[in-house]
Amino acid sequence: MNVARIEHWLSQGARMSDRVKFLLTSFRKQAARHRRLEGGSMGDDASALIQLGFVGAPFGVRGWIKLRSHTDPPERLLEHRSLRIGQGSVWQSYRIEASGRSAAR
Repeated sequence: MNVARIEHWLSQGARMSDRVKFLLTSFRKQAARHRRLEGGSMGDDASALIQLGFVGAPFGVRGWIKLRSHTDPPERLLEHRSLRIGQGSVWQSYRIEASGRSAAR
């Protein structure tokens, strides 16, 4: 989860849905817990991660977020029903519950 990007959109006037607020709060709590327990290090797991895309702007009123895919074709990102989202050494797993395509490309 790119907290800096979320904070950017909030500074531009975006409002967080209850779901995004919950996810951000959970992410921050887990990040703090992870730093306390493991000193902020992912250990050997970091070398096994491959960046498939990045989190963009919030989308709609249902707590959706835009994912920008590095895969070819971009829809291939959705084949991975569980994604790890993180920043630096703090990562959290998320399950894709629903997906759609925005009109803009």
